[in-house]
Amino acid sequence: MKNKTTLNKDLTKNELFNLLDSFGYFEYLEDNIFKAKYSIIYGKKESKSIDTVPFFEVATKYQDHNLYYLENERMEKWVSTLQHPGKFEKEPQKLLVEMIDILDWGNVWDGNLKTVLTLFRENKLVEYVKKVNTYLKEPTLITDDDFNDVKMSSGWTKIYSYTFDNLLIYDSRVSAFLNYTLEKSYLQYREKNDSTEIKNNIDRICFYLYNFGGGNGANDRLRQVEILNNFRRKSQPENNKYGFNANIIATWICEYIMKKCNENNIPNISIRMLERTFFMLGFDLKQL
Repeated sequence: MKNKTTLNKDLTKNELFNLLDSFGYFEYLEDNIFKAKYSIIYGKKESKSIDTVPFFEVATKYQDHNLYYLENERMEKWVSTLQHPGKFEKEPQKLLVEMIDILDWGNVWDGNLKTVLTLFRENKLVEYVKKVNTYLKEPTLITDDDFNDVKMSSGWTKIYSYTFDNLLIYDSRVSAFLNYTLEKSYLQYREKNDSTEIKNNIDRICFYLYNFGGGNGANDRLRQVEILNNFRRKSQPENNKYGFNANIIATWICEYIMKKCNENNIPNISIRMLERTFFMLGFDLKQL
């Protein structure tokens, strides 16, 4: 008999959707997040700001952000290799270059370049990307017995997002704003409903999520959610499997938002639109 594992597949996408419904997550977004207007100052170094725009226009400001490229043209090149094992099996050097290109685009070199190069030198890069490619077609949470070599970081999540079109990038800014909305929606619900069941529901979601470390950094940024008292994990875990599962859970939450928007006739909501919006608003939570 196998030992009981810490990580298990105890949460499916449909169950997550039901949990979010249980404390009115989408209703909170509609009444608060979607109707608000945002003005974010990014600091002297970046010399950019969002000047009072509604939620659904924030993503359009992403291309103006001077730290990031207009990635649409480059994305076609990256996915042409990353999503097609037949291509990168024949051209592993091209796969390597495109992965490095993504790390460069995301400005996430620390440790990630070394890991990618090590896989390449050990002739493991192709097989690893093939494994990820196959897994992300039908993503489920991974257990202690699954995917023992999985990589996860703010760099790898960007690589994965180009391996699978509908996977959210889960970096410090995206995770900060997403966690912020979850916590705020739960606290609003709790004002009118004292429910142990609902507390347990958000605990099930937040068992997998985390906020990246840091928080008070350059330009007086604040990406930690100070009021995350209901979240079990407040910094990035050492176990990459927890990080990978956080990426999947965050993606499912965005799929839930897109589904609800479609049902409520809110058009043109995509995973990349939400990702860009969360990224821009997650720069400094104190300004929200």
